[in-house]
Amino acid sequence: ESGSAELEQQFFSTLSEIGDVVSSGTGGIRIEGHTDNIPIMFSDRFESNWELSAARAASVAAYFENSLAIDPSRLEVAGFGETVPVDTNETAAGRANNRRIEIKIPD
Repeated sequence: ESGSAELEQQFFSTLSEIGDVVSSGTGGIRIEGHTDNIPIMFSDRFESNWELSAARAASVAAYFENSLAIDPSRLEVAGFGETVPVDTNETAAGRANNRRIEIKIPD
């Protein structure tokens, strides 16, 4: 959701499936947060899209640690704000696609 870093319940099963796959490894897990290009306004929690994107990634890392018992030393969190869009920010659908988390397993 725009302006939010809260995990939506509909994604818990997907995150659990991903967590089950990556938990068997021993390497790092990089969790990257992204936003659309709508500036943060009237937020008590976030001053910028950078902070929001990092908080989104941290929410996933916390879920992996607390709900799936993945060792937190394996988790890396990064926030990119609106700097790496995968779609246009000119439409609502494009902005929705840009509000995302990417989970990467480095080689």
